[in-house]
Amino acid sequence: MRSWIAILSVVLLSACAEENLRMIFTESQCSDPWIYVEANTTEEKVVEYLGEMGIKVYKIEMEQYSDGPFCLACSCPSGNYIYIVVDKKDQEALEELGFRES
Repeated sequence: MRSWIAILSVVLLSACAEENLRMIFTESQCSDPWIYVEANTTEEKVVEYLGEMGIKVYKIEMEQYSDGPFCLACSCPSGNYIYIVVDKKDQEALEELGFRES
C-alpha cells in the first residue's frame, strides 16, 4: 500500500511541475515595470505587480550575476537576475514584459 502512495505522489508532483514554468528577467537600474509599486523589496514589488495582472508567482529568487561596472541610465542592467516560477499559461504575458524562459 505504501509503495502505491509513493508512486501516486511522484506522478502527481510530476504533473504539477509540467504546468509550471521558470522564467528569468534581467533587472535594470530603474526602468522595470514594477519600479513604482510600493513595497519593501524588489521581490515584493514583482509579486505585487504581477498579481495585479492576474499572474500568480509560486517562487521568486534574485541572483547577482555581476557587480559591474554598468552605465547609470535607467535601461542599463543592475547586475541582478530575477527568477520566477509561474503557470505556463502566463508565459506570453511575461515575455511581453521582458521575461524569458530559464
